[in-house]
Amino acid sequence: MSNLIKNPLKFDSPDPFITYHDGFYYLLCSERTKIVIHRSKELSKIFDDEYKTVFLGGTNGVIDCIWAPEMHKINNKWYIYSSGTSESQNYRTIRMFCLESENDDPFSDYHFKGFTDSEIYAIDQTIFHDKSTDKYYDVFVQIRPETGNTIMIGELETPWKIGPNRTMLKHTEFEWEKKKGRVTEGPFFFEHNGRTFMIYSANDTFSPFYCLGLMEYIGGDPLNKDNWICYDKPFFESGNDVYAVGHASVFKSPTDKEYWLCYHGNSSTEKYDRSCYVQKFSFGEDGLPIFGEPVSREEKILAPV
Repeated sequence: MSNLIKNPLKFDSPDPFITYHDGFYYLLCSERTKIVIHRSKELSKIFDDEYKTVFLGGTNGVIDCIWAPEMHKINNKWYIYSSGTSESQNYRTIRMFCLESENDDPFSDYHFKGFTDSEIYAIDQTIFHDKSTDKYYDVFVQIRPETGNTIMIGELETPWKIGPNRTMLKHTEFEWEKKKGRVTEGPFFFEHNGRTFMIYSANDTFSPFYCLGLMEYIGGDPLNKDNWICYDKPFFESGNDVYAVGHASVFKSPTDKEYWLCYHGNSSTEKYDRSCYVQKFSFGEDGLPIFGEPVSREEKILAPV
């Protein structure tokens, strides 16, 4: 077993998502014309061990620009949420869709289940589970003329269909979110000590100002915006020659004791080589996450335990 990791895990692997389940790490990232599940028992080998293509562009009305896939377990099935264009390279035809696993094995085959919303220009789906009511919500990014890339929440009627009840959770409001573009995107949820956090990315992904912000759900109806706190500072920014850090996910170590951040970053301010990085993080006395600075590409770090 390799106990050391060197970042990035792979160059040109944007929008990375990692989860750990039953002895394996599973990774998905934007591969543009397809959805591939990578898995390994060792995080350092996640791109080198097993992989499986579970969806190809050109089928079911999805051509390309297949971005930011994530996999989530709901009841006894796994669902992959992504988006793609119905016309090649025509971003305005991007629509969100869902795949369903054949059984409860995340590495099983998947079939196209449907568009979670076939009408709106939207990307970056993730899932929020309200454990107090056992309801599931799709949190996604709708591109709106008036607010730019805007984080929305809608209750799921089924795992593959967003219902009509929706609320806007976040759009650009703070100065540090407005350095380049009108962008809040890439939401992702994690829990710690009974608190529920949502990280998101702000600023244009092409700019070195791309960074992570933080929101917190404080209970009650998730569709009521008053039940969410938005913190007024960035929580993770460029550093150590890793730039434009964002579109992150959080996963826990095999012992369930460590929290890890998975994100993409660029190797310079001139390059757009969004690559997959990982690093462990902690929490402060106030209970908020401390992501620190991006780990240098020169530094080897201990693998999750």
